Amino acid sequence: MNEETVIEAPTAPRRSRAGVVIVTVTGILVVGAVFAGAVGVGARSTASDDRTHAASAITLRRASAKRQHAVDETRAEIRARTQDLPDRASTLGSALYDMVTAHNRFIGVVNRAAGLYNSGDSAGASALHRSDGATELQTMADTNARLQQTMNWARAALQSLQEAL
Repeated sequence: MNEETVIEAPTAPRRSRAGVVIVTVTGILVVGAVFAGAVGVGARSTASDDRTHAASAITLRRASAKRQHAVDETRAEIRARTQDLPDRASTLGSALYDMVTAHNRFIGVVNRAAGLYNSGDSAGASALHRSDGATELQTMADTNARLQQTMNWARAALQSLQEAL
């Protein structure tokens, strides 16, 4: 008998709709995870850059604060030194005035002695020079010593201020 035998090729199993949905959702989730990973790496890189910039800004701010502190200390030192100068100048002015006054008193004694001498009283002129003249000359010497000391203090204060600048 010749019967023809037909052999049928096996058919592929049918996919269920639930299986297709699960595979599709899984694919979408895998793509989403890859995208989220890429975004996360970018965010991590951005955060790392931000931390680097923040650390750099903190370092610069600390350095700036140190410089500002040094400037403030220098300003305070200069202020203290400049506040000393008017006192020294006032003291110097007083010492100069005292010196001029002592000099004028000595000149007054010399002029009185010259008047005595010119009127013929050489003994009186000599006595006036030895008494009042010597006293006024000693006053001038003492005043001059104070003036020199005051001038040295004023010079030292001025030099100190110039060094601070």
